[in-house]
Amino acid sequence: MAKQGFTGLLFVALCALTVSGFVPGGTNKRPFSSGVLHMVGTEKSFRVPVTLPNKVDEESADETKKEVLIFEPLLKEKSKIVEVRYDIPCSLNIEQCENTGLPICYLPGFNGDVPNDILRYTSAWTENGDCIMHDCCAGTWEECVEALCSNNEDNGGEIVLLYERALSSIYNV
Repeated sequence: MAKQGFTGLLFVALCALTVSGFVPGGTNKRPFSSGVLHMVGTEKSFRVPVTLPNKVDEESADETKKEVLIFEPLLKEKSKIVEVRYDIPCSLNIEQCENTGLPICYLPGFNGDVPNDILRYTSAWTENGDCIMHDCCAGTWEECVEALCSNNEDNGGEIVLLYERALSSIYNV
């Protein structure tokens, strides 16, 4: 329990030091919208098309950048990928799971994220000003936090999150 509190505090501290865009306790201006189901998988790969946020400047305002992610499910049971988008600033309820080390949602969000969702990918901004999808489960917790915090009002004003959700949690099986 103490480790979770420390992790949450570390997450808040890193965000506070890094950017002002992802703000713990921030408000979400976008009305409720359920997540987008992209694909249901078992042993097969997910193939997920994603529209990346646009940079907030006049040059690239009309550009729409798309990416297709192909990746294996982490869960052994049937699962689906849910896309959730938030306007920035926003508040996210994500922590590092004590048992697995994976980033998970621990409280329901306003746009369709639910407890025990695994954060698979987030939009992230590079030093060159490019938006990419960062694999939150491939690196360290600190890299995941850094990717989340790179989303701010200067970089697109929106964050894209891809969660893996067990189908059994939907049907309460």
